[in-house]
Amino acid sequence: YTCPDCGKSCRAYSTFLRHRKTHTDARPYRCVECGDTFRHKSTLTVHHRVHSGEKPYGCSECPKSFKMKWELVRHGRTHS
Repeated sequence: YTCPDCGKSCRAYSTFLRHRKTHTDARPYRCVECGDTFRHKSTLTVHHRVHSGEKPYGCSECPKSFKMKWELVRHGRTHS
Protein backbone atom coordinates (compact mmCIF):
# COMPACT_ATOMS: atom_id res chain seq x y z
CA TYR A 1 0.00 0.00 0.00
CA THR A 2 1.49 3.30 -1.09
CA CYS A 3 0.47 6.66 0.35
CA PRO A 4 -0.70 8.98 -2.43
CA ASP A 5 0.38 12.04 -0.43
CA CYS A 6 4.01 11.22 0.37
CA GLY A 7 4.82 7.91 -1.32
CA LYS A 8 5.47 5.99 1.90
CA SER A 9 4.98 2.27 1.39
CA CYS A 10 3.31 0.02 3.98
CA ARG A 11 3.06 -3.77 3.94
CA ALA A 12 -0.05 -4.01 6.10
CA TYR A 13 -3.29 -2.21 5.30
CA SER A 14 -3.78 -1.34 8.98
CA THR A 15 -0.36 0.36 9.01
CA PHE A 16 -1.29 2.22 5.84
CA LEU A 17 -4.54 3.48 7.41
CA ARG A 18 -2.69 4.62 10.54
CA HIS A 19 -0.13 6.45 8.40
CA ARG A 20 -2.85 8.19 6.34
CA LYS A 21 -4.06 9.94 9.51
CA THR A 22 -0.76 11.86 9.64
CA HIS A 23 -1.89 13.83 6.58
CA THR A 24 -5.09 15.13 8.17
CA ASP A 25 -5.93 17.29 11.15
CA ALA A 26 -8.43 14.72 12.46
CA ARG A 27 -7.91 13.94 16.15
CA PRO A 28 -10.95 11.83 17.04
CA TYR A 29 -9.68 10.40 20.35
CA ARG A 30 -10.27 12.73 23.32
CA CYS A 31 -9.01 12.33 26.88
CA VAL A 32 -11.94 12.59 29.32
CA GLU A 33 -9.57 13.84 32.04
CA CYS A 34 -7.98 16.84 30.34
CA GLY A 35 -9.53 17.19 26.88
CA ASP A 36 -6.33 16.57 24.90
CA THR A 37 -7.02 14.96 21.53
CA PHE A 38 -5.09 12.33 19.60
CA ARG A 39 -4.98 10.86 16.11
CA HIS A 40 -4.57 7.29 17.34
CA LYS A 41 -6.36 5.33 20.04
CA SER A 42 -3.07 3.77 21.13
CA THR A 43 -1.61 7.23 21.79
CA LEU A 44 -4.61 8.09 23.96
CA THR A 45 -4.14 4.83 25.88
CA VAL A 46 -0.53 5.73 26.65
CA HIS A 47 -1.57 9.29 27.52
CA HIS A 48 -3.99 7.97 30.17
CA ARG A 49 -0.93 6.88 32.16
CA VAL A 50 -0.19 10.56 32.81
CA HIS A 51 -3.41 10.75 34.83
CA SER A 52 -3.46 7.26 36.34
CA GLY A 53 0.22 7.12 37.30
CA GLU A 54 0.41 3.62 35.83
CA LYS A 55 3.95 2.48 35.13
CA PRO A 56 3.66 -0.98 33.59
CA TYR A 57 7.31 -1.41 32.60
CA GLY A 58 9.31 -2.48 35.65
CA CYS A 59 13.06 -2.93 35.82
CA SER A 60 14.13 -6.47 36.71
CA GLU A 61 17.30 -5.20 38.40
CA CYS A 62 15.94 -2.41 40.61
CA PRO A 63 12.58 -1.14 41.89
CA LYS A 64 12.12 1.54 39.21
CA SER A 65 9.21 1.38 36.76
CA PHE A 66 8.25 3.42 33.72
CA LYS A 67 5.24 4.56 31.70
CA MET A 68 6.87 3.83 28.36
CA LYS A 69 8.83 0.79 27.21
CA TRP A 70 11.55 2.94 25.63
CA GLU A 71 12.14 4.56 29.03
CA LEU A 72 12.81 1.13 30.53
CA VAL A 73 15.17 0.25 27.69
CA ARG A 74 17.07 3.51 28.19
CA HIS A 75 17.17 2.95 31.95
CA GLY A 76 18.42 -0.63 31.45
CA ARG A 77 21.62 0.77 29.99
CA THR A 78 22.48 2.25 33.39
CA HIS A 79 22.86 -1.28 34.76
CA SER A 80 25.37 -2.32 32.08
